[in-house]
Amino acid sequence: MLSQLINDMELAILDLGIKTQHYSASLLMKVIFAGDKKRQPDFVDFTKYYIKKAFVGREGSAVTYRTAVNHLCYFMNKDVIRANEITVKVLTQFELWLRNQGMERGVSLYLGAIQKLFKEFRLEYNDYEEDVIIIKNNPFEAYKVPKPTTKRKKRTLTLQELTRIRDYECKNFKDAFARDMFMLSFYLVGMNTRDLFDCPAPAFGRIEYNRGKTKGRREDQAFISIKIEPEAQAIIDKYKGKKTLLDLKDFVSFKEFNNILNKRIKHIAPGLFFYMARHTWATFARNKCDVSKDDVAMSLNHIDQVLKTTDTYIDPDWSIIDRANRKVLDYLSSCEST
Repeated sequence: MLSQLINDMELAILDLGIKTQHYSASLLMKVIFAGDKKRQPDFVDFTKYYIKKAFVGREGSAVTYRTAVNHLCYFMNKDVIRANEITVKVLTQFELWLRNQGMERGVSLYLGAIQKLFKEFRLEYNDYEEDVIIIKNNPFEAYKVPKPTTKRKKRTLTLQELTRIRDYECKNFKDAFARDMFMLSFYLVGMNTRDLFDCPAPAFGRIEYNRGKTKGRREDQAFISIKIEPEAQAIIDKYKGKKTLLDLKDFVSFKEFNNILNKRIKHIAPGLFFYMARHTWATFARNKCDVSKDDVAMSLNHIDQVLKTTDTYIDPDWSIIDRANRKVLDYLSSCEST
C-alpha cells in the first residue's frame, strides 16, 4: 500500500513538470492534494496537531476544543472527518443534537471551537498566494454560530462588597488565607492564582514576572513589573516565601491552589470567585478612577493587536501601572466598612 502511494505521488510530480523544482515540500504537498479531488485532509487529525501546538499551558481551553471535536465525531459516528464533509447541513444538525443532549450551554462554546479550528484548518492547507485551494468549502460563511443565551455571570464587585470582603472576620485560618489571597490579587492589579503561585521573590520593592497564561504566545513573554504597595506588603509579610513571593509549599500545584481558594472564598461571600478581583480592579480603574483603557490594558498585561507594531517602538514605563494601581487602592480606602 505504501509503495503504491509513493508511486502515485511520483507520477503526480512528474505530471506537474519542471516547475516543481521551485516548490517547497509543503507547497508540493498542497499542489498534489489539490490535483486529487477525492483526497481531502482529515479535520480530526489536524485538530489533534493544532490543539497540542496552540494551547501550550492552556489546558482548560485545550479540553474545551478537544471536547467539541469529540462530540462532533460522536454525532457523525466517524473517527475521520474529511474537510468536505463539514457542511451547513451537518453543522445545523449537530447544533440540534447538542440541544437534544441537554448541552444548551455548550452549543455556542463547542460550535465556536469548531469554527475556530476549521478556520485554522483552511489556513494550514490552502495557499492563497499560490492559488492552491485544497479546502474549498467554508460552511461558516452561511452557518452562524449561535450566541450564548445564558445570562453573563457577575464578574465585578461594588466598592461596598469588596470592602466587606477586605474587612471580613474569618473564623479559621483557611478562610483568612483565602480572603488574604483574594485581596492580594486585587492589590497586585488582579494577579491570577497561577502567577501568585509561581511569582519569584520581589526585589527593590517590585515584583517582576512573566504572565503564565500568555508568555508562550508573546514576543515579550508577557513580562510585567509592579510596585508593591503597603496594602500588598502587609499580606506578603504574613506568607512570605524565600525564593518565591509566597510560601505555598503546602500546595502541590497552582491548580490545587486555585481550586482550594475558589472553594474557601465562597465561605466569605456566596457566588464569589477568585478572578473577580481582576475584573473589579479593571472596572474601578476605568469607571471610578478615570484611568484610560490603554493604561488599564497595560496594567492587566494585555496586548492591543491594533497597536502591536507601535508597541515595539516604545519602551514600557512601569510607573504608568504604579500610578493607576495607587489610584484604585486609594479609591478602595476611601470607603469605610459597612
